[in-house]
Amino acid sequence: MGCVQGVTMEFASPLAETGEYVFTLTKGTHTDTCSAFVPLRRDGTEPTCEGMLINRQEVTTRTEDGIQGTAGNAIASVWVGGEHDALSLTVTRDRTEILRADLTPTYRGIEINGEGCGECPMATHTVGG
Repeated sequence: MGCVQGVTMEFASPLAETGEYVFTLTKGTHTDTCSAFVPLRRDGTEPTCEGMLINRQEVTTRTEDGIQGTAGNAIASVWVGGEHDALSLTVTRDRTEILRADLTPTYRGIEINGEGCGECPMATHTVGG
């Protein structure tokens, strides 16, 4: 598996209230904006994002054939690739600001392919309260 440097901003409480969420992420002088809906639009009309990934809480189901994980409705985190000195995230729900976070990512080397296979710089921060 290849190394993809990045920052995960995990929400202290998953975003689960019904509505349209808009994520505005500023990295340096560049700003990306992305929309997502709760509940997740499963009919193919959920917007796609550029510059960040919106991660849903996983729902695990158990059947006789095994265990399966699928995307749930609640939004658990936002991920952005690259190595950044500072990030600013603003989240609105139905045009009302619900979260604002400024952070300086703290990267650590993760050996995603196992011990001795090289480190990939990744950062994880909890945002919101």
